[in-house]
Amino acid sequence: MNSILLPEEIAESDLRVSIIGELIKVKQEKGISQKKLEELSGVK
Repeated sequence: MNSILLPEEIAESDLRVSIIGELIKVKQEKGISQKKLEELSGVK
């Protein structure tokens, strides 16, 4: 089966998933709520 994504696009997607996973892990380890993360980062 042919993929509709190029290998580079798959690698970029895998990297994004990995980064998001690490952010979630650290957020949970530090006990930071989503609201607190918004305040700290300035991003809603």
